[in-house]
Amino acid sequence: MKVNPLYLRIFSDALIPVIGYIWGDWSLFFILLYYLLDLLTAEIFMHIRSAKIVSVRPSQKRKTWLSFGLLSFAVFAGSVFLIVAAQYLLQPKFVLHKELLAFLAYEDLGIAQGYVLIPLLALLGWQNYRMEFLMRGRQFKTTLSESWNRHLRALLLVFAFSGIAFGLFSVYRPAEWLLLLLLVLLTSLYTFFYGKN
Repeated sequence: MKVNPLYLRIFSDALIPVIGYIWGDWSLFFILLYYLLDLLTAEIFMHIRSAKIVSVRPSQKRKTWLSFGLLSFAVFAGSVFLIVAAQYLLQPKFVLHKELLAFLAYEDLGIAQGYVLIPLLALLGWQNYRMEFLMRGRQFKTTLSESWNRHLRALLLVFAFSGIAFGLFSVYRPAEWLLLLLLVLLTSLYTFFYGKN
């Protein structure tokens, strides 16, 4: 029996945060930071993809790349702002710089995860770029608009979810485990419907 790689990806993407929350003493903010770092990696590699498209297809304009890049950065920054603001609503004693340092200094297996996680995300981003973009020849087939629209769709969903969460948290504070469950469910649904390359 062959397992669909998409289902395996959904299962592992859902299982890791749940295990970390239950047994690794990860907070919801730790899990959100991981997702944000993953989004930041995707943001960086969108520019690398765009550079490749422009270099092999001169008909694709740098101005288009710049326009999409600025819009993408604005949506990403807005999402980060809303997530952090929502965190302040959930935990009034929340201190951002302490949480960021705690996230990077968190030790698992005797080494701070900041030394492992950031290079690992960069490596995974590079592998995805090579396997899903270069090896499939998408730089010759995909326009800047097609490539950026797919990326922006994901970012706009994150922004919308962040805005809804911020609005909800200003009137109601749900349990953290319920928020984790909702986060895992939403990321799994997104991967199921849009994760197919």
